[in-house]
Amino acid sequence: MAKNQLAVPGKRRSFTEVTTIIAAPAQRSKLQNYIDEAVRAKTKILDEQESIRTLREQAVEELNIEPKMFSALVSLYFNNNFEQKKDELSKLEAVIDALMGVANDE
Repeated sequence: MAKNQLAVPGKRRSFTEVTTIIAAPAQRSKLQNYIDEAVRAKTKILDEQESIRTLREQAVEELNIEPKMFSALVSLYFNNNFEQKKDELSKLEAVIDALMGVANDE
């Protein structure tokens, strides 16, 4: 398969055996560079996740907010999906009301 070509649906893509890559010094070096960069990226992610945990702990301690609520708000702001969440909650509220037998007065 040529580089930058999409796989044909229904056909399996063939991959190069890793032993073949390791045997060629230039490809082995390229693979090592990809691995090193991916490890650095994963380390950054772990550091950032730790920062988020620390911020959540500080918010819980200083503001006495529930950790679950803090995390939900962070996700809401990160995803910037306020209207979608409002719609989902509205539908969920209607279902809960119906299941509980509460009349909807709207």
